[in-house]
Amino acid sequence: MKNVVNPEEEISSVYDQDRLCRYLLNHYEGVSKVEFIFFSDSHSGWLSRLLVNGSYEVHAFVWKYNGAISVSVPFSQGKGGSLPRKQIPSQDYSLSDIHIIY
Repeated sequence: MKNVVNPEEEISSVYDQDRLCRYLLNHYEGVSKVEFIFFSDSHSGWLSRLLVNGSYEVHAFVWKYNGAISVSVPFSQGKGGSLPRKQIPSQDYSLSDIHIIY
C-alpha cells in the first residue's frame, strides 16, 4: 500500500502485513491464500480485515507499542465453521507457500 506523504509507512505496513500472514500460517491449518481487504493505521497500531483461502474472514490488529498481534477466529459464512487452529503453532516462517494479495 502506497503512502505518498510518508514512504516509510508503506515499508512498515508491508512488514506488518507479512507478519500477519506468518502468524496465520503458523497458527491455523490449511492457509494457502491471504488477501488484505482493508489495512489502516490507527494511533495504537494497524487494523486489518483479511480473507483467508477466499472464504474465511479475519479481523486483526498489530499493536505498535509491543508488536503483539490480535486475531479474530477465521470464520466462513459461506461454508460455515472456522479455520482449524493448530494444536501446536509451527515455526515455519516461509511465505513462499502461500499466495498473498496486498
